Amino acid sequence: MKECFETLAVKRKIDFFISYKWNEISEDEANRLCKQLALYQINPIRDKYNLEYGDSIVSFMNSLKECDGVILIICEEYFFSINCMYEGITAMKNCKKKSLIRLVENSIFTDKVKRKVAEFWDNFDETKVLGDEKEKLKQVRENYQEFVFWITDTNVVKPDDIIQFEKELKKHVEKVFLESYNYYNMVEDLINSKKVQISKVCDPICEEYYYYRNINYIIQDSPVEYFKCMYNFILLLEKYDAKELVNISINNVVGIEEGNFGENYSKYYFVIPKQESLDTLAYEEKLDKDKSEIEYDMRRITIYF
Repeated sequence: MKECFETLAVKRKIDFFISYKWNEISEDEANRLCKQLALYQINPIRDKYNLEYGDSIVSFMNSLKECDGVILIICEEYFFSINCMYEGITAMKNCKKKSLIRLVENSIFTDKVKRKVAEFWDNFDETKVLGDEKEKLKQVRENYQEFVFWITDTNVVKPDDIIQFEKELKKHVEKVFLESYNYYNMVEDLINSKKVQISKVCDPICEEYYYYRNINYIIQDSPVEYFKCMYNFILLLEKYDAKELVNISINNVVGIEEGNFGENYSKYYFVIPKQESLDTLAYEEKLDKDKSEIEYDMRRITIYF
């Protein structure tokens, strides 16, 4: 029997906030990271791109809490900027687990720099700041020691090891992908389920019921640069009332979307690019042409409680 999917055009969007000091070494790294994030189909949130004239700077900085990931580009000057420190501390307090530290200078680990940071903020002249700057200064002075300890106590990639950092970035993107695309919510529902259905035939009435047993995934390289990686999911299920274990594979997944929810059920959709779109995209990338809109198939899993 042929599998059928519910068709839907989907526009994926993952936002990564980039916090950095406006100096040459940090801006160069920010530019490089923006290009790298584009390969993962991630939208970099950066002041130069997203902060327009008349916008609130504080609101922009606080928007990092709503982003899927945060990258802190750390140099020595970062610790002496009220805006950088406010962003870094906001990330530490609200989204530490989804933050990635990119070190561009080793000097921050020296006791000399740590003492300079402490003296700078302990003796900062409050009369130099007005309005929203006062609240930012308050946050920095109350939390700078914890922030400095977090940064210097974290095992990070050396500044000149770009290849290793790209590996760490890929791991971080994979983690954010799963968290952002409802993987953990789906797994929690599966664990608490009484039975599940997975779309596979034209008539939903013919879909079989299963007991959930386990889920796993492997990550594979994408045939196109637009999707840096894809996920192959393997569901271990037991046939309803048959006590027969089966493996169901769902391949080439690039996202997991939430569907309808009810008192006794939830629905999730595995987002799978259509092969025709992948072929077109590969051709466009080869010729360096503008991308066409990508079409996706959606494979549904219905979870009953």
